[in-house]
Amino acid sequence: MLELIALSLGLAVNSLNVYFKDHQTTFMRLNHYPPCPSPTLALGVGRHKDGGALTVLAQDEVGGLEVRKKSDGEWIRVKPTPGAFIINVGDIVQVWSNDKYESVEHRVMSYNWGKFMTHRKDSAFTKQYVENIQTHHFRMQE
Repeated sequence: MLELIALSLGLAVNSLNVYFKDHQTTFMRLNHYPPCPSPTLALGVGRHKDGGALTVLAQDEVGGLEVRKKSDGEWIRVKPTPGAFIINVGDIVQVWSNDKYESVEHRVMSYNWGKFMTHRKDSAFTKQYVENIQTHHFRMQE
């Protein structure tokens, strides 16, 4: 993928390879998120942009990925396509390309909140009036 990006920018095919040689903290990271046994309790991942070069997401039937439209800020759900891959361009490719490629803000949402909200209203947690809910919004009161 990086070779294709380099070519699309008019660079030599291997010109970005130099950034993946010495002194790297991460060359490749593989994450696997198995299906949640209680998906109604899943919180998801708040809005963010990927800091690295590329993120490759293997798709399944679960989904939950949303991207934010630059024009009006609306969140668009990405329809999951089992067996397909989504390639997210990270911030570093945006920098290398002088903004020809853009890192896109995205989040992972859980869509069935019914049981979570039922249990939550019986708990000591209070409603959080924020658009971008994060785990720190649920810190215990001191």
